[in-house]
Amino acid sequence: MSEKIAKGVPLLPATMQLVNFEQLALVSQVVGDSTTHESVRLLFNLAVNDFRDLLDDIETGSGRSAMRAARSVIEHAINLRTVTSSLAEASRYAEHLDLGPAMMVDLEPGADRLNAAARRKYTRALRKAGVASKRRFNAAVAEHGHWFSRNWTKRTLKDRATVAGLEHLYTYYKLGSLVSHGSAAGSLGTVFDSPNGFRIFRTGLSLELAPVAMWAGIAGYREVLSALQAVRPDLEVDAYSDGLDALDGLWAEYFTALAKIDRALWPTAPVEAPSAVLAFTQSKVRRWYLHLPMTGALIRAKTPDLPAWMEDRIDQLVDRIVTEQPDLFRPDQRWVTARVANVTVTPEAHAEAIPDTALFQSSPSGFVIRDLPSLD
Repeated sequence: MSEKIAKGVPLLPATMQLVNFEQLALVSQVVGDSTTHESVRLLFNLAVNDFRDLLDDIETGSGRSAMRAARSVIEHAINLRTVTSSLAEASRYAEHLDLGPAMMVDLEPGADRLNAAARRKYTRALRKAGVASKRRFNAAVAEHGHWFSRNWTKRTLKDRATVAGLEHLYTYYKLGSLVSHGSAAGSLGTVFDSPNGFRIFRTGLSLELAPVAMWAGIAGYREVLSALQAVRPDLEVDAYSDGLDALDGLWAEYFTALAKIDRALWPTAPVEAPSAVLAFTQSKVRRWYLHLPMTGALIRAKTPDLPAWMEDRIDQLVDRIVTEQPDLFRPDQRWVTARVANVTVTPEAHAEAIPDTALFQSSPSGFVIRDLPSLD
């Protein structure tokens, strides 16, 4: 997908490189300066990291991931405005750093998957960092109150955005939250209601969201830089914005390119539903499969428990094909397949999916897969 996008927006890859170079040069002057408040160093570093993630997602058209990254950038912008306007808030933000290592001591994620030596080394490192962090964090909770165990500030993000004059960004933050929290309203770009009366679900990239995330992320990151400039007047932040300005200037071209790619990807007919497939040889050996047309996969299935009349009907149909069309069975094509309507099959335990082309051999008339009459 990145190649298709680059073809539609030729200057995008080089522009991304320039943005990355400039922001890395800028962040190195912030995190490396011990006179800058710890909260600002933490937040700006997070903002740069998440903005770089957003750039990667924009290049690949990963709209949902891009929207989540843009949401984070916007939150960083609001948080930076908060900590740069209140020393007390800034200090509490920095104190919340201890919560992460403190949680890791209790979680020990994946420790049970390691061998004994590696597990001891891993958990020892977690305890070394986490025990002291937990002690400091508990002391901070005792000082500030129980609310501090949940968040570093008592004020809501919306209230802080309003105070900072960033209400316009908060709306995009809400959209990003719909995506992050799995809301149906966050399904933009993955659901399409056809004018022909059916709904299509896309399992894959949400190209529709990518330009939205790009727009919101750039706007949010500009506010990050503005907040940084306010506390670091010694830095000429605008001198590191040429790439950002160039990227902003590519938005319309990016939007147009992705809309064109997106239109070409949406199917014009409903996705074919999973179905039962019967494979049989000339000697009438049978196997059942579950066919997943959307992914082009076949999964070996258990023999279905069918009524006697349905078994008889299938026997007759198989006999007819074996008798009347023996030319279908060749040394390189032992199995003939037939899609069986109105029969539900269950995959065998631990059965692996295989490409349907492994069984549906090519023939002059297409795949040797026939629709047997509905067994109803």
